[in-house]
Parts: sequence; structure tokens; C-alpha cells
Amino acid sequence: MPGPEQALDILREIPENSGALLRLAEQVRRPGGVVPFVGAGLSRPYGFPLWTEFLREQGKLAGIEDQIERRIAAGEYEEAAEDLLAARHEYRFHEAIENCYWDHRLPGEIEQGPLALLRKLAEGPVLTTNFDRLLERVIRFDHVLLAAQSDLALKDWQQGRRVLLKLHGDWEDRANRILTRSDYQRHYGEGPAGVDLALPLPGLLRRLLESRVLLFLGCSLNQDRIVRILHAAVSGLEVGHFAIVERPAAEEELRSRDRFLSDHHITPIWYPPGKHEFIALILEYLVGEAGRRPIADGPKRSSRAKPNRRLEGPNDPLLEHGTGFFGRDDDVRKVLESLEQAGQVALVTQHRELLVSGAAGVGKTEVCKEAVKRYLAHHPETPTYWVDLTDAQNEAGALARLAETFGVTAGPQEAVLAAVAAQPCILYFDNLEDIAQDSRAVELILALPDETGARVLASSREELPGRAVSVRLDQLDPAAASALFLRQWSGGSVDERQLEEFLRQDLDHHALSVVLVAAQGYQLPLAQLIREWREERSLRLAELPAGSRSRLTSLEVSLSRSYRSAQARAPEAIRLWALAALFPDGVSPAAWKAVFRPALQDASAAREILTRLNVLQWRQDRLAMLAPLRQFILAKAARGEDGVARGGLCETVYPYFLGLAREAKRNEFTEQHGRTLDDLLAEFPNLVEFVRFAEPDTPEWAERLSSLSSALLNQYQFRAFASMEILGRVEAAQRTHGTPGLARTLAVMGDLERRLGRIEAAKGHYGQAIELFRAGGDNLGLANALRKLGELEIRLGRIEAAEGHLGQAIELYRGERANLGLANALKSLADLEILLGRIEAAQGHSEQALQLYRAERDNLGLANALLSLGELEIRLGRIEAAQGHYRQAIQLYRALRTNLGLANALTSLGDLERGRKNFPEATRLYTQCHQLYIDERDDMGVAKTASELARVYHALGKITERDASMREALSAAEESHLPPVVEYVQDVAREIGFEP
Repeated sequence: MPGPEQALDILREIPENSGALLRLAEQVRRPGGVVPFVGAGLSRPYGFPLWTEFLREQGKLAGIEDQIERRIAAGEYEEAAEDLLAARHEYRFHEAIENCYWDHRLPGEIEQGPLALLRKLAEGPVLTTNFDRLLERVIRFDHVLLAAQSDLALKDWQQGRRVLLKLHGDWEDRANRILTRSDYQRHYGEGPAGVDLALPLPGLLRRLLESRVLLFLGCSLNQDRIVRILHAAVSGLEVGHFAIVERPAAEEELRSRDRFLSDHHITPIWYPPGKHEFIALILEYLVGEAGRRPIADGPKRSSRAKPNRRLEGPNDPLLEHGTGFFGRDDDVRKVLESLEQAGQVALVTQHRELLVSGAAGVGKTEVCKEAVKRYLAHHPETPTYWVDLTDAQNEAGALARLAETFGVTAGPQEAVLAAVAAQPCILYFDNLEDIAQDSRAVELILALPDETGARVLASSREELPGRAVSVRLDQLDPAAASALFLRQWSGGSVDERQLEEFLRQDLDHHALSVVLVAAQGYQLPLAQLIREWREERSLRLAELPAGSRSRLTSLEVSLSRSYRSAQARAPEAIRLWALAALFPDGVSPAAWKAVFRPALQDASAAREILTRLNVLQWRQDRLAMLAPLRQFILAKAARGEDGVARGGLCETVYPYFLGLAREAKRNEFTEQHGRTLDDLLAEFPNLVEFVRFAEPDTPEWAERLSSLSSALLNQYQFRAFASMEILGRVEAAQRTHGTPGLARTLAVMGDLERRLGRIEAAKGHYGQAIELFRAGGDNLGLANALRKLGELEIRLGRIEAAEGHLGQAIELYRGERANLGLANALKSLADLEILLGRIEAAQGHSEQALQLYRAERDNLGLANALLSLGELEIRLGRIEAAQGHYRQAIQLYRALRTNLGLANALTSLGDLERGRKNFPEATRLYTQCHQLYIDERDDMGVAKTASELARVYHALGKITERDASMREALSAAEESHLPPVVEYVQDVAREIGFEP
């Protein structure tokens, strides 16, 4: 069997493959990639027969072998199955299928071969006509759906979920299998092309085939129904698909086969006759290409389903229309025209008449999504970012969302704006109305075009003054409203006149109302649905004061109707709705397992109901809901209606967030730290919403929030902007109820304000903390606050004040015999003395700190002190001593498995060796730390070490290696969004004469 590279060479030598393999690789690298369509050929190596083999075997048992052979030769597979059903009778025929394909034939773990590779390639939907469950064994799907569930299949497909659609059923489900000619006629019909595209299954397949690129694997692609649908679907379209197929040995057969595939818009990747092992080799190559797909900037573990990140292109999951897109072409055109103009904010808002009622869900976000999708289709090189402002409330909240989007964990507002300004980009702000009442937040958004050069698009229920150019949305036009309704409708036939009247007079052609009401079609016929909706409106009107009745909107009635529908099907669905509303960033699989399954007797059934009702939507692997649906149910919970109360919801969710925080704290110095911290940070937007909603009005809840905050103390630094909101609410609760821990909360707020560059605010918090620590007789807390205030004064250049604070802290640490705190204070004092040129005093204090770290067995503090002492020795010209300190620090970091500290120490030692012109050793050290920075996802470290490697290669005359390293350095610097890093790397490029 050839190796991967040899196999690729063999494939490229096949003339018909010219360019095809490269085009397939390019498609795999794009967002969305390819959708695998898996045939029986991939199951055969595991003991499952091809369909023709099954038919022949059953023909022998039925005594009609010649008849079946003639059918197969004529391509009449459906008729062959019909003949066998008649000959063997229904029970025996279905029994044969079940015996042939049931699970006892499944192998154990599948770690090699095409299916194992398919697991790495298939990120979203997978299609198959196979009855066996090999794919389910290999890939963990969110849903496995049969053809009869076409409505759910389309929704999952649109939302990019990892779903398996078994088009012809499963070995265990006789009712939904498609085998015989009568089965095919019932499900596919008999149109001019051999199919009726008005039927659910062919209609579903047409939508799938015309929207995504398929890769056929193990498929015969003969004249069966799937191929006929493919031919009908691609007629008049430019979309094309790929297939990995065996190359016929005979030239005439090859030409005939190629013409057939061309007629169906399928590009073949031919492999040599009989060499089926090439399928795995091709998939291995494609998996490697998929790994080169560009990822979004920002937080590195950010799910593609999550907002506040860079969009990956026009096919990004965030831009998908979960319920389709209808009408509004003129509105999209206006938005695109505004996007082409620099220096302004384009605002998509409601029509003035709708604004009076305050209705949401008119379709603002969908218009913006469609406009961005079309813009990126023509300008894929333009960096475009999605910023979700739901519940952001004020300037701090807006800045936190912007910082998260650009991966800025700390620094002043200027640092966030500098990250935005690093490259020309488009910013899309969703739900801008949530900050509209804060003038500073509004000014922040309005100033972005001038401050950063970014083009800004926003959706909002309210208009903004000044430079914002509004694109006001009216109601959907009647045709678009009808199309949207019918797209979601899964009930029986509808009276078109009755529907048009209902959409116009009752729903006001309001987009979200249409989507919510139409989703109830699986429960009720249209006439009954209309009657119950109008009864709901009457009930709501009766509850309102006389002067308020004119303000009742169709959306409010539709939301109430969805609520009652869910409640009637399963009361638990209402509790699920409310719990999910506390996760505005979506319910992750981990949260579902930890919170929802234990809290609900039948969580899956409740989820299915809410998904069918369009209350919940799948975004990749997360359950999410639109803002109006969240606000509706949380308002009910705040009022304590229908047994859904704020306290009960918080009681259910609190242990999950507390557990995440404690797990991250418990693993701070273990190899699990990165994983547990990432798990916590992925939930941080939801954690902020939970703290905001909890509103502790009792001492018990104030204590719980204090406990949660205590577990988060060392993790707040990773989300400084968002953490300030949590701490602000914790502070308010502690002041109101006299809960212990206020001084510590204020000290941590000072730490974060310092990281954010808000120096005066930081001093204020430290000052308050110092007073409280003094009043409470907490000398250790007082010493820590004084030390931090002293370090802050060093940054401000206030030397006397810094010395005074550090001196007081040192006395307190000594009095408390807190050697670790004393060591930290001495190290800070040494840093101050270095600035003042007091080298001997600095060295003395550094040595004292080292001794204390050793006595306390604080190896992390010791390693950090050794690293600082090494820098001091460099300044004194004591190279050998510096080298010794660096090597000791490296040993300690390795023992502690602290990769970032290890990378920093290796970098310092590499700098030393480069200064001594020991280029081979410098190269070795830089290469080690470079990989560590990559593993730690530290763009600044990657940029620095790649720059130093470029310097070394330049000195060695290795121009190719130099240029490759310099390109990587420039890319990493840009991704860091830190102007000083970008400037440093650019300086290195100029120094070595590199020209991009």
C-alpha cells in the first residue's frame, strides 16, 4: 500500500484528476467544507453487503435468481426489491434485512480506515442511504434522523448541527424504510424527472443539494432516485459536488461514466481500478487540508456557534437563517450601500410605526445577516466581526463585548480601540437597543468609524442620533410573509385566503410572530390555530387596563400562544425554557448534562417540544434562543408566574457555575489547569447573565454570590472587562447585607482596574480596601493591598509613595510571619530599586526574596524571582550568573509544568545566547519556546520568538527560513491585536531587510 505522498503522486498522474483534487482541497478548507454522502461501499469492508449483493443472495433463497439478475442488469433495484418482497413475503423479507444489517455485525472501536478519517472531516451534516449503524458507531451525532423527519432534518441542516440523515431508514425501523418500488413511489413520487419535488423528501434533498457541496463516498451513483433528484436539483444552478470513485479500466466506459457525472454536476476524483485503499489515503489528505481552514480571531476555544468573534466568511454558522430568508431585498440593498461608505454607522431599525409599539423580532438581525453574507461573498478578504450587545446595558458592557471579540483580556479602552484599528474591518453590533439608554455607550459606538477606521453596522429597535444612517424596516410584504409561514408549517393543507387574512389582520406580517405561530402546525390545523390565537389575544386584552390595549402587539400574543402550547404538551418545557434563558450564549453540552438533565424528568422530550415550536434553536452544539423569547420568559420568572420563579431557577443553575469556578481554582497548579480554565471562560458570558439575574435580595444569596466570587478570584484576570460587572454586583450585595469579603472584593476590583489602565479607579478601590482591612484588623489583607498600591505607584512614577507603601507592607508581612507575601514585596522593592539605579540594594532584596521562596517551598515564586534576578545579572554584565539563574528557573518551570513561565525563561536564555552569537544554541532554545507559545495560544510569545528566529536565520544566511519565520511573526503580531507587539515585529523586519 503506498504512503500518502506516493498515493497523491499516483492520483495526480491520472489525467482526468487534473485540478480536481486541488479544487476539492480548496472546498474542504472553506467554512462549511463538504457534506459527506456515504454509500454502502464504505460499509462493505466491515462485513455489510452491498445492496446488489443482498438482492442476489435473497434471489437465490427465493428461487428467482435469474429474475433478480435481470433486474440488476437493467438498473431496476426498486423492482428487484418488490419482486423479493412478493416471493419471500413481508415478514421473511424484513427479517432478512434485519439479520443482515443489525448491530451484532458492528466491530469494536474503529480507529483506522475511511470511517475513522470521516469522523475528523465531518463537522456538520452527513447523508447516507445505508441501513447499518457504522456511522453512528464512529461519529457522535447530535441527532440521527430518518427521512420521515424531514422537517427536523432541514432545521438541523440550516443550523449546521452534526446530524446524520438516514434517507432510506434504518435496519430496525420497518415503517420508515424505503426499499421497494411502492416505497419509492410513496416517498419520491413520479414526476417528469422520476421524482416529485413537491413531496417532503425530494423537496428536502433539493434544498440540501442546492445549498451545500456534497462529497460522495462509497456510492455507485447509478440511475437511482438520488441521482435523478441530483439531476433535477442542479438544473440551472452553478453548484457542483465531488465524488471519490473507481476509475473504469476500459476507455469507452470511462468516457461514458465521465459524461454521466458531468451531467449531474459531479467532479470525480478517480482512483486506480481495484485500489479501494486509495479512499482512505484521499480522506487522510483532505483531513490535513481541513486542518488548514482559517479559524476565527479572538478567544481561541470560541465555538463557531458563539458570537463576539470574527466571521469565517459568507457561510459562517452565525450568518445562517434558521427559518429561511424571505423578501427584504430592497432593505438588504440599502444596507450594502451603507456598508460601502466609510465614516458612518449604518443602523437597521424598525419602521417608525412599529417603533411606537416596541415590538421586537421584525427581522432586523436577519436583514443584517443577509447583507453581511452577500458582502463577504464578494469581499471575503475583509475582516468582519459579530458583536452581540444583548443585555450589555452600558459602556462597560459594550466595551467588554468588544474586548472579547478581539481577544483583549486587559488594558485600557485605548487597547481595545487599538485592536479594532489594527486592520480595516467591519463591525456588526446585534441588539444595539440594549445600550441605547447609556449615552457614553452610544457615543462609543458612534465614534468607532472615526476612532478606528472601522465600518459599523448595527441592528436596533431604537434610532441613534448624529452620524447613524438608519435603514428602517417595514412589515414583511404579503408574499414573503406567506412564504415564511409555509416554510415553517408542518401541518396539513391550508386555505390560502384564510392564511393571507390571518397574516395581514392578526400577525401584521411580523416575522417572528409568523415563525412562532407557524411552528404550531404540527399540533393543530390552521383553522383551530387561528381560533386559539384570537382567543389568546382576547385574554391578553382583558388583562390590560383600557388605555393600554392598543399597545398589545402580535408578538406578545404569539409568545403567549407558544407558552401555552409548550405548557400543554409538557409543563417541564416551560422550566427548560426559563433555565435556557439564563444562558444567552447558548447551552453547551456540558451545561445540558450538569444542569438540565438532573433538573428535568424528561429533558430531551422538553427540548424536542421547544425546538419544534422554534423557541430553541441549535447553533452547532449549543442550544440558543432569540432575545425576545429570553426576555419574555425571564420577565415571567421575575414576577413568579406559573410556578417559574427567579429563586428556583437560580438555585438550579448556581451549583453549575460554582462547580466550574472551583474546578478551575483547584487545578491552578496542575496539568488540568488549561482545560478547566477554558471550560470556565467558555461560560463567562452566561455567568455574567446569571449574576445579573440573581439580584440577591436576601443575606443567603449575598453569601452565595460571595462564595462564587471567592472561587473566581484568580480567574477574573482572564476576563477583566466582564469581571468588573460581576464584582460590582457582588460589592453591592456585600454592602447591602453586610456580607464578609467586601475588602477583598474591592482589592480585586483594584487589580482589574489596574490591568484595564484605569489607574485612579484602581487607587480608589485599593484605598477603600485598605481602610476596611485596617478597621477589621486584617493585617495580611492590609499588607497585600499596600503592596499592590505600591506597585501601582511605581507605574505612576511616584517613587516616595511607592517606597512608603512597600515599606509598610514589608513590616506587616514580617509581623504576620507571612514569608510568601514578604517575598513578593521584596521582589517589587527590588524592581523599584533597579529603576532607581540602586543595583546593589536591588540585588540584596532579590536574594532575600529567593531565600524566602525557597523556605516556603514556593517553586513558582522562586522560578519567577530567578528569572528577574537573571535580568538583573544581565544589566550587571554577569552573563554566566544570569545563565545559571535562567537554567534554574527552567528546571523549576518544567517540574511545575508551567509552560508559559518555561517559555519565557527559554526566551530569555535564547536572547542571551544570541547576544553571545551562539546561533545554533539560540536556534534550539527559540524553537522550543516557540512551540510552547503555540501550545499556550500566546500570540505575543509566538510573534516574539518567530522574530528572534528570523534574526538568527538572517545571521546564518538562511534566507528561506528567515522569510518563513518573519511571515509567521507578522501574522502572529497582527492576531495579538497589541500595537507594541506589531511595532516590535515590524522593527525586526526592517532591521533584517525583510520585505513582505
